[in-house]
Amino acid sequence: MAFHHDKTQMLDKISQSDPYNVLDIFQAAGEALRADKEVFMAAISKAHPRVVRDIFQAAGEALRADKDVFIAAINKASPEYVSDIFQAAGEALRADKEVFIAAINKANPLHVHNIFQAAGEALRADKEVFMAAINKADPGSVHVIFQAAGEAVRADKEVCMAAINKANPVIVIFKAAGVTLRADKEVFMAAISKGDPEHVHNIFKAAGEALRADKAVVLEAVGVKAEAFGGASDELKGDRGFVLEAVALDGRAFGGASDVLKGDRGFVLEAVALDVRAFGGASDELKGDRSFALEAIRMDGRAVIGLGEPLCEDQAILSAAADSSHLPEVLKEATVMHNMVKFIDFDELMDLMKKHNVPEDAVTDVEAYKNTL
Repeated sequence: MAFHHDKTQMLDKISQSDPYNVLDIFQAAGEALRADKEVFMAAISKAHPRVVRDIFQAAGEALRADKDVFIAAINKASPEYVSDIFQAAGEALRADKEVFIAAINKANPLHVHNIFQAAGEALRADKEVFMAAINKADPGSVHVIFQAAGEAVRADKEVCMAAINKANPVIVIFKAAGVTLRADKEVFMAAISKGDPEHVHNIFKAAGEALRADKAVVLEAVGVKAEAFGGASDELKGDRGFVLEAVALDGRAFGGASDVLKGDRGFVLEAVALDVRAFGGASDELKGDRSFALEAIRMDGRAVIGLGEPLCEDQAILSAAADSSHLPEVLKEATVMHNMVKFIDFDELMDLMKKHNVPEDAVTDVEAYKNTL
């Protein structure tokens, strides 16, 4: 077809085309026309935003290295395709700060990390560029941007704090930070505060040794997230007095204690006396010991909530839990309530609910469940 190689006919064809068909016309053009700036500008001007990326990728190499062409393309393109346009641009453009900022400003937040990774090395070492990127990026990809940043940027406290405050997950940020920052209490506490409970002990493990062995720091971290105790130094996790201090703040911290302490019957009961949630951190062997479970439940009926099968269906254990001042709270756990109805004499259960002042709505729930059996 003549228009494939004739500029005048090509421009006329583009002007008359449906916006979605402009891509097919441009891709079918001869090499010289796909390298012609006027033809390219006419094509993206008429094209639908969703096909601008493909037009840019089909353009000649010189055009993809032209700043005006690039800016025109990202201004017209759909945000979800801006990242692809940036990655297809010439190396000099990907190292241009103005071009980079224009790209992330237009891009879908989910794709900003791809733009940052494709940027020139000097840009990835530029603090202003990094901050602009994480401000626009989706929280789930901030850690990717941080990892791709220059070493000096990752060692900058302001940068690290900004990344931690925006990111999810946080643990990757903390591990990729400079050694000095991982030993910085302010940075560490920010990471603990923002971190997922499942990962905070790993954040602690990545911290400087001095922080992990500092009693005040560990207790402060436990006060923010109990699970952090698992990252404390081995010495502190095996210190009976200190473990009890941590449990007094939050019983869930006991899950991070040494295996020796978690398997010590007398010590576990001491911990349970401080906070019943410590029972969940006891060794599997102890939690499966019927006599031990009864002893713990008689101290605090809420210990029944942490039991697995078969003890959670044991009549004596359920009766002990039901005869507890904490019965109203225990009954809020549906599985426990169901087991009590199934395995305890119902008249006995009703008497115990009256004895321990179980609210009427909870009594109604118990009766309703009984009627389903």
